[in-house]
Amino acid sequence: MRERSRKVLVVRQGGGGGIGRIEVLVMDMLRGLRKRRQLAYEGMARVPDQGRQASKIAFAVKVLARFLVWRPDVVIVAHVNHGILALAMRMLHPRARQVFLVYGWDVWFGLSRMRRKALEQADAIWSISEYTTDRLAQATGIAAERVKLLAPGLTMEQADALAKPSNGAFRNAGDRWLLSVARLDAGEQQKGIDHVLKAVSRLKRQLPDVRYRIVGHGSDLQRLEGIARDLGIDDRVEFLGVVNDLELAEIYSSCDVFVLPSGQEGFGMVFIEAMAAGKPVIAARAGAIPEVVVDGQTGLLVGYGDDAALADAIARLFADPELRSRLGSAGRQRFRERFSFDRVMARFDELLGELITPWHESVATRET
Repeated sequence: MRERSRKVLVVRQGGGGGIGRIEVLVMDMLRGLRKRRQLAYEGMARVPDQGRQASKIAFAVKVLARFLVWRPDVVIVAHVNHGILALAMRMLHPRARQVFLVYGWDVWFGLSRMRRKALEQADAIWSISEYTTDRLAQATGIAAERVKLLAPGLTMEQADALAKPSNGAFRNAGDRWLLSVARLDAGEQQKGIDHVLKAVSRLKRQLPDVRYRIVGHGSDLQRLEGIARDLGIDDRVEFLGVVNDLELAEIYSSCDVFVLPSGQEGFGMVFIEAMAAGKPVIAARAGAIPEVVVDGQTGLLVGYGDDAALADAIARLFADPELRSRLGSAGRQRFRERFSFDRVMARFDELLGELITPWHESVATRET
């Protein structure tokens, strides 16, 4: 007798940024698992790839209507913003298993009563880092033992693009490039772009051929442009704004060193992008970053806000091509071993199997 397909519904926030990329990764992993499991899946995003963002009420009605008709076995709630939907689904179909994905700022500073209740009643919680797990436990009292680690990775398409050598489109002869990729929002000044600008200013005589590129956009752009002008380095700084995925891969390939001394990261997708491109990383010893970037092995970690230490790390890497090459190669190897699509999908498969009880047993029976 053929086993029935298990159905997985993913309730997504949608949009860009690291969370958006992780949601896309989840959908790609489900697509990959469908080739080896009896699996059907659907994703519903409040901010769709095409079209306008739905209102909260309109999105809730749409999700609950589909939930009642389709009756999934597992619901992956990809953001705590949808906690009230999870509670409603529990009442409508109690047997559907629920799992929440948690990232960083969404849970670090506590939760509303409704969202906390939604997390507490969930069958599982998956966190992208041990740091976020600890912060969640401290802020809410939810036992850290309940939370399982699902470190994210890159899709195969992203990894393949980043592994390609530079075609020279973003490379000028004689220049050496620092690169940062981040949202430039006024509410996220802890990304540390201003500290990189100050470090570049400290090094403008020592390293006259070093240039700095920043990919990203947001409400903090004018402030950062003003800092570059005030420091007298605006002639060696490029704000590239928004770029497409192919351009971003080429920009990574064209840089010599990736730098983002952020003070608070739940994981830091840009770090594994840089590692996949074989680039040495300079970052802050803060948040979950040490779980991703290994100091002295795949990059250099400095104290957050320490402009002098940041400048020293930049100068050290540009003075030592062998060190840059060694750190970049080790970073690429660490990416392959820990954050590649196949590695992350294997962990995702394991965690999903814990929610779908006969998952692995039925597979083992078919394979024998």
